Amino acid sequence: MKKPKLYTEKNLIIELKLDINYLEFESTMKNINEYAFAYPASPESYETIGCAIILTNDILTVYTPNSGIETLGECFLNYELFMSP
Repeated sequence: MKKPKLYTEKNLIIELKLDINYLEFESTMKNINEYAFAYPASPESYETIGCAIILTNDILTVYTPNSGIETLGECFLNYELFMSP
């Protein structure tokens, strides 16, 4: 069964990017000019944490250097803390 790569809820698009290596993620971070939220704050922590999450406009993009989603918990937790009042 293939994992879906794109989810839509109301006006927020959630994009899941699996198997993204550090260099590709670092390049992506350098090309993003403005974002509302990013975790971790620097690309250097990406592989150690095992995930990254970036909110730009109405797109929430989640990255992982792995082929599965089991390492995404910390990123979603930090996003939830950001969104909580």
